[in-house]
Amino acid sequence: MSNRIFYAVIFAFLLSGCATILNKKTQKIKLFTFDPTATVYLNNTIVGTGEDCEIVVQRDKSAKQIKVESKVFDTKYHALIPEKKSRLYWVSCIPFGVLFFPPFLDDFPKAYNFAESTELYPGDSLFKKYEHAKYIIPGNVTYNIPPGSWLDESTGTTNTFNYSYQAEEYVKNRFDQYIVDFGFSDSTTTFFQENSTIFQLDAEIIQIETMRTLIRHNIYDYGYQTFYSKINWSIKDAFGQSILDTTLSVSSDQFALDYSSAPLTDGTVSMIHKSMKEFFMLPGIVSFLKEPSKADSTILENYVIVQHNVAKSLKDVTSASVTVKTGEGHGSGFFIGANGEIITNYHVVAGNEFVYVTTNDNKELAAKVIRYDKDRDLALLKVMIYTPEIVVGLSTMSTAELGTEVFCVGTPTSKELVKSISKGIISGNRTLQKSNFYEIDASVNGGNSGGAVVEENGKLVGVVVSKLIGQGIEGVAFVIPSKTIAHELNLTISQSK
Repeated sequence: MSNRIFYAVIFAFLLSGCATILNKKTQKIKLFTFDPTATVYLNNTIVGTGEDCEIVVQRDKSAKQIKVESKVFDTKYHALIPEKKSRLYWVSCIPFGVLFFPPFLDDFPKAYNFAESTELYPGDSLFKKYEHAKYIIPGNVTYNIPPGSWLDESTGTTNTFNYSYQAEEYVKNRFDQYIVDFGFSDSTTTFFQENSTIFQLDAEIIQIETMRTLIRHNIYDYGYQTFYSKINWSIKDAFGQSILDTTLSVSSDQFALDYSSAPLTDGTVSMIHKSMKEFFMLPGIVSFLKEPSKADSTILENYVIVQHNVAKSLKDVTSASVTVKTGEGHGSGFFIGANGEIITNYHVVAGNEFVYVTTNDNKELAAKVIRYDKDRDLALLKVMIYTPEIVVGLSTMSTAELGTEVFCVGTPTSKELVKSISKGIISGNRTLQKSNFYEIDASVNGGNSGGAVVEENGKLVGVVVSKLIGQGIEGVAFVIPSKTIAHELNLTISQSK
């Protein structure tokens, strides 16, 4: 009798792996998207299209990442979980009436099945920019997450937030692309919009939490996680001044733990997309972005600029140039008046009534912003109790021809690079939103804004205002023509006797 029991036990153990031995390595699953425009991805590989499709997955006891892209609806993410025991699992109960524990020993990957079909109902409809809305330039994505604020609710543990440079770059690229996808930004025409119609959108991620759904079977842990976040959104004008701010909380779709090597990154971009869409649909944001743009309509009284010792060479221009410093950074400028008047860009001094300027002889002086034109990005400053030895001549009539050799004088990138000069030519005349600009190919960098562009004899060509930035783009900068300065700021030029 004892021998029979012994052999029965051995036989039961041999049968305990029936599901693992007899089940196939792969399984067919029917996916229903209910969307004829859908494209279905399995672990980032296209596996089907249309309202329904059949996919084949490996029975390897790991979660599978499904992504459904659509021409009509938002992208949807879903995790397929192998959590159902195969029917072959119960064959291991043989011999019946002897032992019932053997089936519980079969815990290998092939013993588990996925659901035979999954319904992936479409997400929300795709969102597009409303008609006549203002333009948005992608701004900054920052992470203001203190250590421990990344909370894993499934385990009750907190984690120190840490993003690699590659992850941050990926998130920023997706952030920029979402603004383009929504229709608020067009990289080919952004520069051609007036300052009063362009605004910048910044995102500050202040909280991230994750809820993990884990399936635990002996040595195997697999499942998916959903992310929750709080994001501060801020719309700023073309000069960096905050206009509208709000904080939104959103959650992500499902992300398979076994597939994504960086689920936090994938979850973050998903949350940014959802939160950005929700932000653009807020009534207050819709109202602001759709209302007609109001240019600065302030009528400036005539202001007389008295000039003396007008620059006759590049050396003279460097002597008349200054570095304009604010709490946010620095730009360039140059003296045009014997009474201490300085020309620079408005965006260099935006939001400040007073700034500091450093002169050619290393004197640091307080300067007051006495007038400006936001749309043309021009500002007039004045220092007190200081008479510059040389000023840059300002003309209401001068023009420059294509191919004219020009020199940019300013303080690029760093304040230590004061009086730097770069050389180029006028490569184009551009009319942007009814305003005229020179296009030049001279090297222009951050800090050059507001600096003088002159010919070798010191004649003013204009003021550096911006450059195109992007991969493969170099040597495309724009200059406000000198004859525009006096007109836009309503200046009358007088020569001292």
